[in-house]
Amino acid sequence: MEAALYRQCRVNVVLELIASRSPDISEVEIGIYYHLHKDQFNRPELREACHILISINPDYPKHPRNCILKDAGNQCKTAKETYKFADMALKHSECPTALQGGVLGLVPRASFIQNWMPYFLV
Repeated sequence: MEAALYRQCRVNVVLELIASRSPDISEVEIGIYYHLHKDQFNRPELREACHILISINPDYPKHPRNCILKDAGNQCKTAKETYKFADMALKHSECPTALQGGVLGLVPRASFIQNWMPYFLV
């Protein structure tokens, strides 16, 4: 514990020394930099996307379009909680992401709405 505290105190002294050498920046300079580099500060809201992929195949008895849509509606009602969704993805999804609970990863919110929502409305 003593060694960790000693190390942390040394790190703090070095950081203070480095900070004391930095030039003072005015609010005006900060505002100018921000307005010239707005794109660096624009970070879209990220959402975690998950899915259950079920293909529509008229040759397979369980996969005609009307059965898939009916089944999807029932699954949506029971998948309100995340842990249930992961279990349902593992059980029903035909995508390899089913092993990770159907998680696709983080996507920008606007991107999700524009690029993915049309597929849910098919």
